[in-house]
Amino acid sequence: MRTSKIAAFIMGTTIFINSCKHKSDPVPSTNTTSTPQSSQTSDQSVVNDATSHVADETNKAVSSDNSLSGRLDATTDLPCNVVVTTVAGDAYSRKLTFNGPDCNGTYNRTGVAIVKLVPASVGGKWKDAGSKLVITLQDLKIVEISSSNYVILNGSQTITNINGGNWLSLILGQQLNERVRGNYNVTFSNNTVRAWQEAKVRSLQFTASTTSFKYTLNGDSTLASTGTELVSD
Repeated sequence: MRTSKIAAFIMGTTIFINSCKHKSDPVPSTNTTSTPQSSQTSDQSVVNDATSHVADETNKAVSSDNSLSGRLDATTDLPCNVVVTTVAGDAYSRKLTFNGPDCNGTYNRTGVAIVKLVPASVGGKWKDAGSKLVITLQDLKIVEISSSNYVILNGSQTITNINGGNWLSLILGQQLNERVRGNYNVTFSNNTVRAWQEAKVRSLQFTASTTSFKYTLNGDSTLASTGTELVSD
């Protein structure tokens, strides 16, 4: 397991999450069944945590890749137990293979994420406002170590850099704002499978004076985080 000075500095910090509002519009599906509100709310929290973790780890990997991030220094904050490889024939894509716990020991992960940078302009980088990361998730299993509960994610997630900067900009005091859109099939620990859509804005800021890492989820005009159970015939 490898951590950088930045990762070590952030590991001991406290993360605060403000819950998203819930939108009840169902996700289209040919076969569906209703879900009790209490279960839906609990699952919403689980999925939000898992997809935010994917966004965090992807951001670390891309921000540590100078050819994608646009940084000139050699500082890295690579996610732990994630092998990052290039994708043949596509200079803007990377394959992330997860196989083990994250640096904080919160989640154990197995599976694959294919990340493609869509720059805001020709020759642009992830640090540029308006750039996007398009992430394809392939059987990415995220297990919460403390409870052994898990989700398996298949589908896609798109992260848009709203104000510019990247993960490593946080240590310099810059706030990072990201718009996240996701469409997934989610398998839960009880073998329930749901089609899931989400839309959220992540605002991240590191405050050195209090040694805290403030992390909030704020809804935007198209906020949605809702899943509909899929039932096999």
